[in-house]
Amino acid sequence: MLWKLNLIVLSIFTLSVKLPVLAQDDSQEIELTTIYEKNLDEVIVDAIFDTATVPIETAKSLGWKQGYVDRVKTRGELKIEYPSIVKISRRGEKVSSRATRTKNSSYYVKELRFYNSNNSILKSIAISWEKGADYIYSSPQKKHLLVSKQPTEYNPKYSGGVLYDSRGNEIVEIQGPSPVAVSDEGLMIAANLDWQEPFQTGGSFYLYDKNGYLIKKIENPDKEKSAAFFAKFSPDGQFAILSFSGTGTEPTYLYVIDKNGKILGHCDLPEYRFSARTGEMAEREDEGFAVILDKISTGALTLDWKQYLFFFDWSGNLKWQVPLEIRGDMVVKFSEDGLRVYVISGVGYLWCFNTKDGDILWKHKEAWAPGPRQKRWPKDVPRFRELEIREDKVFIIGKEGKGWESSTLFVFEGETGNLLKKIEYPQGKVTLGEAHSSVSLINVSNKSFTLFKIRE
Repeated sequence: MLWKLNLIVLSIFTLSVKLPVLAQDDSQEIELTTIYEKNLDEVIVDAIFDTATVPIETAKSLGWKQGYVDRVKTRGELKIEYPSIVKISRRGEKVSSRATRTKNSSYYVKELRFYNSNNSILKSIAISWEKGADYIYSSPQKKHLLVSKQPTEYNPKYSGGVLYDSRGNEIVEIQGPSPVAVSDEGLMIAANLDWQEPFQTGGSFYLYDKNGYLIKKIENPDKEKSAAFFAKFSPDGQFAILSFSGTGTEPTYLYVIDKNGKILGHCDLPEYRFSARTGEMAEREDEGFAVILDKISTGALTLDWKQYLFFFDWSGNLKWQVPLEIRGDMVVKFSEDGLRVYVISGVGYLWCFNTKDGDILWKHKEAWAPGPRQKRWPKDVPRFRELEIREDKVFIIGKEGKGWESSTLFVFEGETGNLLKKIEYPQGKVTLGEAHSSVSLINVSNKSFTLFKIRE
């Protein structure tokens, strides 16, 4: 998610500058207000932000904009968001448009840098690629990070992992299974991963405490057909979702456990496949979780591949499911109040569903987006790759070209689906960072990132 912003509008904004809206018809004029900027000495693939309260003069010296500081300061202090964890690119600007892989795989990430609120480096951790494949997992509120050692063809026994706190301090190293999920308490879920595609079947999940002691083993319900390789904690850490999935095909078994490893419920889906892409599952601590599942039917001469949005509660009960009219790489997110579920497809679709019953509330389809039965999909278009929700606005990053030659930022009204803003970066690689209340854009080529807010 890094980009060369020749015109990087968001990097050169000043407070309350109004940009021309490039969208047509339903667009409105809104203000994108830069509140913070920072540059580093290397290409950045991701930034995770933390919060702190600092004196006004300190905030200004760190890069916070004068106008914003004057407007929101309280008693000579300002609550700021600052980049506490930054991921440095191993391959410069040559990064993938697939956001999750670019931000977490050691193929693209060479270093984790931990900063304090004064922009001083607390610690730097090298991410291995030569020994095997390291993969980075973070807890829901970013209080812990895992560096998971995962096997490759050249080192099939490479496994285990290391748990760190948000300041880069090592807590414990796990020997054996590779951890694939971590909670804010530091609980970890691990699995016996396999480098082959498809994976070998038969593996189970292992739940560890913060000190690396095994709490419970959760057995695979179908060792002949499924493997254990994807898990995710709920935002509050009280639950975890385990996916025992067919290796490239169906079936899928979704289990819900509590923090002690007790199985609360499960749903057997013998005709469906889960991709195990992190973006295709989203969680709400009070409602449950939404997940994209594939159903592939084969006939004598045809292959029918459809995708569905499922919603489960935290007892593993299926509440509803709806078909999606076209397939593609998906990302799913809840609105901030949990009342709506948004789904994007890489081929230019955006849907909004009612969390209560799965009814579709509205849909957006790009002019270039293919129809459900169209065999050839367009290439040189800004495929929808990233999704974020802030202040009831839907932010989407579109990425164009096989080598990610350009980017587009779309901003939609979350309740109605109206397109509020569209900004094109003709030769820029732009990606979303992980901020709290603001929106973070990372400019890969400029080695910088920007925080901004929207004012209507």
